[in-house]
Amino acid sequence: MSKTLTVRRLQVDLETPWPRHWTGDAFGSAWFNALSFSFPAGEQLFIDAVKQGLARLDDAGRERFADEVQGFIGQEATHRRVHQRFNLQLERQGYVNHWEGRIRRRILTQLARRDARAWLGVTAATEHFTAILADHLLTHPQALANAEPRLRELWLWHASEESEHRCTAFDLYRALGGNEAWRRRLYVVVTLHFALDLTRQTLHNLWRDGHWWRPAT
Repeated sequence: MSKTLTVRRLQVDLETPWPRHWTGDAFGSAWFNALSFSFPAGEQLFIDAVKQGLARLDDAGRERFADEVQGFIGQEATHRRVHQRFNLQLERQGYVNHWEGRIRRRILTQLARRDARAWLGVTAATEHFTAILADHLLTHPQALANAEPRLRELWLWHASEESEHRCTAFDLYRALGGNEAWRRRLYVVVTLHFALDLTRQTLHNLWRDGHWWRPAT
């Protein structure tokens, strides 16, 4: 069943610099920073995927999903803008975003000429990971207990909206006749890329930070 998604405007100061280890430790900060580096390009992919999916539906399908897709796009576009601002501060601290370039290259080389269902399958798989993270953050407050308050608010806001729209791409994929075999294949591919890219960017952040080889890390 289609649902209405609320687009919330986060009012948080991202212009004032924050400590490099804003979660309270080097590894946690490097890991969350790595995730944020993937969001602007990733959120745009998700927006494009649901737009393509909605356009492929018949009139009844478009009517069913129109409001939900509009809300999804609004939420993801807001996430993209907020994390662009977040990432700008990270770049000022000397971190380098290597993950975003890989996402853009994969869109051009692997997805650009694919069926809309492939875009939605990739989106649904990635949104599954973000929903798992969102659920963890919302049910385990200790995960960000020592974080800089502004940034804790940002990540919990993001987590709450990811939980709300976690099924949108999946439902569109099914509505377009996407089959389970291909969805699972795409999930395996996304899992491998996601895990490798997150690890590489986290390690690079730690290297930039001078904390890669420290025992505490």
